[in-house]
Amino acid sequence: MCTVKANVLSKILVTLGALNWGLVGMFKFDLVSALFGKNSAGTRLIYTLVGMAAIYLLIIARSQHRSAMREHGEGGPHEAGSQKGVPQ
Repeated sequence: MCTVKANVLSKILVTLGALNWGLVGMFKFDLVSALFGKNSAGTRLIYTLVGMAAIYLLIIARSQHRSAMREHGEGGPHEAGSQKGVPQ
């Protein structure tokens, strides 16, 4: 699967998961369970996919953050001579 498709699918899954949790929090209504059955294999599959999508997006965001930091010369503590909290 190409990266663009994976990113879009992950964003959709995480958004739907967040909306479902919003429904649970505000109205005590679990849309996923209503559609696929409480504790069914389908419900567990959807929750698993949402969780995996969230982990994927976290990894992508971390990678993009590190790339941006390197581009701007803000590599962090691994840069030569820089130590956090130590005056130079």
